[in-house]
Amino acid sequence: EVDNLNEIKSKLFALKQNEAKNNADHHFDALKQKLAFATEQFPFAFDDLVQLVDTFMCAYQALKSSVPVKNDCIVKRLNIVNRHKHCSINHGCCLSPDPVSEQAIASLVTAESKWLDARKQLATANSGLVLFIANQYKGGFMEFEDLVQEGQTGLLKAVDKFDYRLGFQFSTYASYWIRQAISRSLTRSERVVRLPFGQMSAISKVYRAKDDFIMRHGHEPTRQELAEFSELSLEEINNVLAISQNVVPLEPADEDDDEAVAPINFLEQNSYQHAFNKMADSELHDLIQDAISGLSEREAQVICSRFGMNHDDEMTFQEIGAQLNLTRERVRQIQVAALNKIKNSYGEELMSFL
Repeated sequence: EVDNLNEIKSKLFALKQNEAKNNADHHFDALKQKLAFATEQFPFAFDDLVQLVDTFMCAYQALKSSVPVKNDCIVKRLNIVNRHKHCSINHGCCLSPDPVSEQAIASLVTAESKWLDARKQLATANSGLVLFIANQYKGGFMEFEDLVQEGQTGLLKAVDKFDYRLGFQFSTYASYWIRQAISRSLTRSERVVRLPFGQMSAISKVYRAKDDFIMRHGHEPTRQELAEFSELSLEEINNVLAISQNVVPLEPADEDDDEAVAPINFLEQNSYQHAFNKMADSELHDLIQDAISGLSEREAQVICSRFGMNHDDEMTFQEIGAQLNLTRERVRQIQVAALNKIKNSYGEELMSFL
């Protein structure tokens, strides 16, 4: 049974550092031989295999730099290492030149090629799983072919990271990566301005906290209340609310439709309140306060409670009667009398605001 890749590498480095002190050259060489031919048994995930082969290729490149390489497959693999730089030269130089022969390197490259073929077969055999999961997300704003393409990306990532020694079925493991790839693609595509996935998670957290707050307290939270409820700072709340604004096109969606109305035509009306409206609201508020002040204390309390003035919620006759220790009918009579007083004194002025 082949040891875990990381365990073998750690033993190699430890023995290399202490070989002069412990005179353990024979153990070091034995482990290097074991590492060189371990890939024939395919014990590792694909990412581990690539790292293992790159380690040997870097070592071979450093130790055989003065000797021309004749094997075509080794030359091709050395070019890949030079392009991607998966590991450093120093990482591979812990291997002495004796056990790293051209034959050993060729066998490693052949093993990697076989692994790539197996990787392709595994991905092809599970392409139906991608179609099954992508079909569950069909019907949104992404085409089905795009969903399948994103799912294939997740499938390939699952193939590269799968380790059968952990005891999981591949389909179970791959489903997670496929769903993650599709859901993240949907999250990116639903916005005109793309946001990082971490920001999308923060937006979801804030809006979930906002919904929970409304359910518990019955009103919209202020930014300070939302920050305390979601356990985030006020600055984070402000940033999330700023970047989560929806993007609205200013031109009409259908340019060929003569009756289509562009949102830009209503931008000023929807975004700003004219000074005239503010003045009218202020005058109406003062007029209502004057009308209420002309009522008796009980009449004023009934009117304010009935219509939700002074930041109170609207109350029924029965609720007001319970407060004032009056019957429901008596409260109604007080309301009628109070409204008649207001109508007689301020009726014409109030009508001008309608």
